[in-house]
Amino acid sequence: MNAAAAVASDAGTNLAAGKKYTLDPVPNYPYCTDPGDATQLTDGQYVSGRFWTQKGTVGWDDKSPVTVTIDLEKSRPIGGLSFSTAAGTAGVQWPLGIYILVSDDGKVWNYAGDLVALSAQLALPPPVGYAVHRFQTRDLNTRGRFVKVMVAPSGDYVFADEIEIYAPSEPTRAGTPCRLVGTNTHAFFRQLCMETGLQRRLRNDLASVAGEVNAAGLNVDVLRPLQVERDSIAAAIPSVTIEAPETFTTVFPINDLHRRIFALQAAVWRAKGLDGVVHWQSNRWDLLRPTDLPTPGNPAVEVPMMSNEYRSEAFNLSNAGETNAQITLVLDGLPGGSNPDYVTVYEIPFTDTQSGIPVAAALVRLKAVNGRYSLNIPPGLTRQVWLTFHPTNIPAGTHLGRIQVTSSGMTRQIPVRLKIYPFRFPDQPTLHLGGWDYTDQDKNSDVTPDNRDALIRTLREHYVDSPWATANVLPTGKYDQQGKMIQPPDPAAFRAWLDRWPGARLYCVFANVNTNFAGLAMGTPAFQAAVSQWINWWAKQLRQWKLKPSQLCLLLGDEPHTTAQDRIIVEYAKAIRQAQPGVVIWEDPAWSDPTQAMPEVFNLSQVLCPHLPTWIDARRGFSNFYQRQQAAGHRLWFYSCRGPARLLDPYAYYRLQPWFCWEYGVEGSAFWSFCDSRGSSSWNEYPSQMGGYTPLFLDARSVTTSKQMEAIREGVEDYEYLHILDDRLKREASRTASAHIIAGRQRLTSAVDRVTAEAVPSTNEYWSAPKDRALADQLRGEMLDV
Repeated sequence: MNAAAAVASDAGTNLAAGKKYTLDPVPNYPYCTDPGDATQLTDGQYVSGRFWTQKGTVGWDDKSPVTVTIDLEKSRPIGGLSFSTAAGTAGVQWPLGIYILVSDDGKVWNYAGDLVALSAQLALPPPVGYAVHRFQTRDLNTRGRFVKVMVAPSGDYVFADEIEIYAPSEPTRAGTPCRLVGTNTHAFFRQLCMETGLQRRLRNDLASVAGEVNAAGLNVDVLRPLQVERDSIAAAIPSVTIEAPETFTTVFPINDLHRRIFALQAAVWRAKGLDGVVHWQSNRWDLLRPTDLPTPGNPAVEVPMMSNEYRSEAFNLSNAGETNAQITLVLDGLPGGSNPDYVTVYEIPFTDTQSGIPVAAALVRLKAVNGRYSLNIPPGLTRQVWLTFHPTNIPAGTHLGRIQVTSSGMTRQIPVRLKIYPFRFPDQPTLHLGGWDYTDQDKNSDVTPDNRDALIRTLREHYVDSPWATANVLPTGKYDQQGKMIQPPDPAAFRAWLDRWPGARLYCVFANVNTNFAGLAMGTPAFQAAVSQWINWWAKQLRQWKLKPSQLCLLLGDEPHTTAQDRIIVEYAKAIRQAQPGVVIWEDPAWSDPTQAMPEVFNLSQVLCPHLPTWIDARRGFSNFYQRQQAAGHRLWFYSCRGPARLLDPYAYYRLQPWFCWEYGVEGSAFWSFCDSRGSSSWNEYPSQMGGYTPLFLDARSVTTSKQMEAIREGVEDYEYLHILDDRLKREASRTASAHIIAGRQRLTSAVDRVTAEAVPSTNEYWSAPKDRALADQLRGEMLDV
């Protein structure tokens, strides 16, 4: 039989049927993982019912990439492939990419195409709601014995129930050319994620701008060149590659094609009557989009505040011109002379996210050179200018200044009104703040030796007073079989951590305990004796360092939600509390119904830290349970653990958490996590699995603050306002029970309720959800006046 006849006989057949494959990593989603995972992807069986709860499905949680390598047993022509999956609910999202690689020997690989992009030519999965979808193509034109499918998740999960591979329908035809990968498929996967993300960004922005071009009502002579340019850009997008992935960032404009897309947008703006640099303003916490039409106005910077606190304001500059706008800024007229040192000026560029939703979030500090701040804005783009005020020695009163904005020889003045009230904000606010920074180590999550000092400095500047360390700082020492200490722990790691965080109010450690301690089984007298000696030794060591045992907080087990986890926590907590009752057991139970947990977990924990989004969405039963714990003498914190951080609302998710703390008498606020950018630079989220959790912009060498981080700091300050005002009302009430005082406290409670209502339900935590982000500042101004 000749080659053409062989292909014809295979046309339409599934070459993968019954073939063996390998999985990397091992499937781990508990509701569908079973021994059948080794054969289910090529057994010809498709599941019915909820996809990821069926045993015929293969599933992964928090793994990237997910790789399936199928052995076709001999080298064969390959014309198509399908991948059956589901998404659209319960946090399950459609894959970012499904990359197809082929090889004759299983060592040297070639890239055949992205199934997600190829399948889009046939059908797209629904944009909203649960669905089962087969990504498929018959447009491959390659061959090989081994077919490697590498899935780039968009989120935490990957599911599949069947993969089919098809022979070509014709002996010879045009198809997808192969690109040499070599042997390092993981490095190539990372680059593909970047290229896929970049091409998606270019396609989306071109589609948005092209829609504006078509809707602008331009005459034919103006419209035609724009359409030609649009078509030229569209034709170039599929071949976009990234030549230097190690230095690649998603700062707008990302590349020359991106620059050309926004030049088209500038042409539309000009057609709408805009020209040059447009000065305008929006609420600084609102989601700013790169395609937002500038609304010319008269921006002003008005900041009422106490001395020694941090407060901010912002305005926008958009370039509707045909060339780059070179802009200079000078702030003068305020106390302290030109560009006073108590005002920090930032520009906020747009960056893309792993989710494909661009944000203006990173605060890039500008430095004055020869008395001027400078920034550059390409045509069709907007830059937000952000000013943070931190006056410490400026007299109370209203101070009037101006920002002189100069571009193309033209200067416009933006008025500045800084009103400092006759109060001084305390150096140390009342509310505790932490976020699992793990700066005790040289490398943990995205902490490195090169960015750790900057991370600690930035966190301290934003009122973090409760740093977190790993169990590495609390080694156990050695014990004999009766549990007697024969070698004390080495305190060096803890001492180094203290030296990085001098003067912290609390030192929090994720102890991450298990069923044995230093080789001694949990539940035995030896275990009990060893744990008691261990915590006694560390309490003595803390006192030698002039620390109180109550400054040590132990998270024994993170987010316990099973009886087995509870039991471990209880066994350790009993021994620790009996030996050193001052050491704080700090737990964050993750039971959706906390009444199902072991009661001893709550009884033995001095601090309980429920998940605030769960509290918001299940207010009655969940919150009532913890309020009863609070009434029984337990202290409460709130923590939030949602992501990706870049899509979370700086106002609703970050700034308002301390308002919830105030509303419910909670003493501490925490976020997962200040150090977790999911293994990728925050400036390039494309290779990450879902985008980072850190509100900061981290890379291996630098730390940049963000709107989210600034919102955390302003929220802590808001809490202090509420604390100060309530304290004064209480003191007045102790002297007189006047109706005026009672009404004042009622108004305060009502105002707090109005502010926190903007974050209910917890889906309002996303930046895209519309809300009134001016309420907190409005109430803050009222409190200053009171």
